Amino acid sequence: MNNINEIRNEFKRIVNDLDVHDSYKVFHDSPTHDGSPHVEKNGNDWFFIVTEKGSEFERVKSSDPNYILYLLIGCVTHNMATRYELQNRVPNIDGRRIWFEYDIKLLKNINPNWANWKRQEYDMALKLHPFSDHNSAQQGNAP
Repeated sequence: MNNINEIRNEFKRIVNDLDVHDSYKVFHDSPTHDGSPHVEKNGNDWFFIVTEKGSEFERVKSSDPNYILYLLIGCVTHNMATRYELQNRVPNIDGRRIWFEYDIKLLKNINPNWANWKRQEYDMALKLHPFSDHNSAQQGNAP
């Protein structure tokens, strides 16, 4: 992928068959300021940028358009995975157990390398914030 149109076309090809609200299937190449990511290209550098209400919340620079596409698709699979966890919630189990695994599964179906990248990200997050499974007695709710 060498230009915005190529990354846009690949994004649309991937998200076309995903079960997600149409608003997640829109590719932006300029800020919308609604929390949606957009992509910019400057020379050989690609940028994944998230803005909301006129403020920039995230900016990732990469020379690899595949990584930028991974970040875009990751926003879509994140939505799908958190929705899945909500519909399949298990009492006393940290919901991230379901959410993380489903997100990785979705990405693996798209690109196995992306699934590996996401697993590494989740593993790093869990080092700082481990799963917090618990039962009601541990919560102080025992009769």
